[in-house]
Amino acid sequence: MPYQTEPEHWHPPVGDDPGKEETVRHVYGDLFFYVDGQETLSAGFVPESKEEFYTMRHDIVLNPGDQLTCKPGARHWFQAGARGAVLYSYSTVSCLCRGC
Repeated sequence: MPYQTEPEHWHPPVGDDPGKEETVRHVYGDLFFYVDGQETLSAGFVPESKEEFYTMRHDIVLNPGDQLTCKPGARHWFQAGARGAVLYSYSTVSCLCRGC
């Protein structure tokens, strides 16, 4: 959906699990990804009255066909632009059970 926003989050270590790695592959539309780094927030926007919860302000504009990988524990969030966005998210195993 246009301007739909995935809240800032991370995948922390739990016990012996280092946390999951996540790769996002952009397929269609406008996609703005936010990670740690110099503040460059210009393509998208922080949702109104949510400034304290969106601390990553370094934007990376992804074009269809681009992908980005976040290491375990790396804070990130992303947002669709005016045309909306379609993406795939691939993650390492996030199961903590011992029977997997």
